[in-house]
Amino acid sequence: VVVGDLPTSFKETGRVYGSDGLSPTLTTMQGGDKIPKILIPEPIHFLKIREATKKGYAQAEIGDSINLERPSSQYRRGRVGKGIANTLTTSGQMGVVVA
Repeated sequence: VVVGDLPTSFKETGRVYGSDGLSPTLTTMQGGDKIPKILIPEPIHFLKIREATKKGYAQAEIGDSINLERPSSQYRRGRVGKGIANTLTTSGQMGVVVA
């Protein structure tokens, strides 16, 4: 099953296949870049939320709140509430990480 398509010169070389389906028949793959690409999903343990800290981001895990106001700001901190909403606003710019 094709799950993605990478921008390449030839349609066949850009296809990305899922790990739960059937892959295409393998050929001699002469000419390079014809190896089948198979996506193996890995669980995501946290989201990276941009913050004005040394690390550059805060980790938001399941159940954490995220303040989504001004997402491109380079000076915001405290966007992630660990299991709580730090500030409730009327703007509707809050989110919660769910599985």
